[in-house]
Amino acid sequence: SNTTDITNIDPSRVRVDPDIINELGYNFTDGCGLFSKSLAIKVQRSHNLDYLPCLLQIRYQGSKGVLVLDHTLDSEEWDVVLRPSMIKFDSDYDVIELVNLAEPVVGVVTRQTILHLNYLGIETETFLDIQLECLNTLYACELDPIANDLLLSVDGTQIGDYVHNAAEKGVTVKDEPFLRRMINQICFKKSRTLAKRGALYIDYSRIAIGVADPTGLLQYGQIFFQSSNFKDRNDTQIHTGNLVVTRTPGLYVSDVRVLEAVDIPELHHMIDCIVFPTNGPKPHSFECAGGDLDGDIFLIIWDERLIPTYTEDCERILPEYKSNASDDHQFDLEEMCELVKHTFTTFPFENNVGSIMNSFLAFADKHGSGSDTCKQLANAFTYSVNFKHDDQIQELTFDTPEEFPHFLFNGKGYKSESVLGQLYDAAELYNEENYMEYDHEISRDETIATLYEQLLPNISSDIITILEELIEEYKFVIRDYIESVDRQSFWDLFYSNSYFLVIFRQYQKRYQQLIQSNST
Repeated sequence: SNTTDITNIDPSRVRVDPDIINELGYNFTDGCGLFSKSLAIKVQRSHNLDYLPCLLQIRYQGSKGVLVLDHTLDSEEWDVVLRPSMIKFDSDYDVIELVNLAEPVVGVVTRQTILHLNYLGIETETFLDIQLECLNTLYACELDPIANDLLLSVDGTQIGDYVHNAAEKGVTVKDEPFLRRMINQICFKKSRTLAKRGALYIDYSRIAIGVADPTGLLQYGQIFFQSSNFKDRNDTQIHTGNLVVTRTPGLYVSDVRVLEAVDIPELHHMIDCIVFPTNGPKPHSFECAGGDLDGDIFLIIWDERLIPTYTEDCERILPEYKSNASDDHQFDLEEMCELVKHTFTTFPFENNVGSIMNSFLAFADKHGSGSDTCKQLANAFTYSVNFKHDDQIQELTFDTPEEFPHFLFNGKGYKSESVLGQLYDAAELYNEENYMEYDHEISRDETIATLYEQLLPNISSDIITILEELIEEYKFVIRDYIESVDRQSFWDLFYSNSYFLVIFRQYQKRYQQLIQSNST
């Protein structure tokens, strides 16, 4: 993970407290320590935050994990409290590095979670309704400024910057054909993601890092969760009542938990992270797909339509790994090189995660995610993602289906009538009915030059003529490039080829120079 340096921490201001482990061997603070308010203030200043951070995902010396804000540490003159579970190796590098902070992130329900919730009684029609809401929001981005901001904030490209810069100059997505088609393509790609991956954005949900309760007040079956507004971190909501909590990827139905959110005044400073209790038969983080608290993220849903009336008992148990090496074994350079070489040459052929996942989705499609076959695949998947802990690697055998549902491979396969099959078909139909295919032409009454003639009435006719010539030249260069690479979509190039962006910026710069010359 990328990190940024925060500050040097004097080792004398760092202590190690024991992990909270119950009599069954389950660790309730696995990867989670504490930090002081004075350190929080340093982070706030160094990262120009308008709020005091309550959570730091860090690297320090040979340790890694998550630290939770504890106001009592300042009076005790401690800056950091580590746990043995956080310490991976010895190091004297005393700079604390920041990996992540607690931030509001909208939740996404994946295929596995959809199958589990459906198995637990959530109707297929409910998921279809939610998907329609997602698609409507995406396509509303063409005309709705609020939805547009949301889309561009998660787009991951530089297009958002261009659109916002244009808007500042009075050019809106609604009025400008080039920008409108650009946004339309982003919407199409994201809606295709909904169809291909079966992922649903849930308005009443968040993805948050899990932490251990520093107060010890939460009881087994309870959580504390306070979410903030995307635009205003100080606008928060403390959730109470039943919430769905899970983690991806989780192949057991019991990876979906329904926990009671309660209001604990001593935890009001904890925002955009989910706080788990430190007591009970098993940690709730572990019950959610075997998670821990060193930076794992959890999905929290408070949409009442998606909260099942019952859940299954947790089937996960602590794995037992066999080790051939003693804890104090030191690898020499030759051994380490051989180990790295062996890993990189054999792992691609021994990695069964993808095959197990596809087999699970296929069997769950016909028999439900709680079927015996799916449970066996869940066992195999759990071992496959954790085999690195076992020196005596077992040979995995698991059932594979004779055929796969059509939603897994872009419509190829048998016609699935399950919740995932219906979601796939509904998304595909919606896209066909709503997507405006780019035809490589902009009509004369919609030309960019005409638009700016309306927006800038004082622009000279000579500049208009030059602009129209520039537009035609721009379109000619792009079309010539499209034909040379034999691509079907003009807009695919916009996303996948830097050469296109170079051309675009060259003409954009020339256009801006023309506008500036006219204004002077």
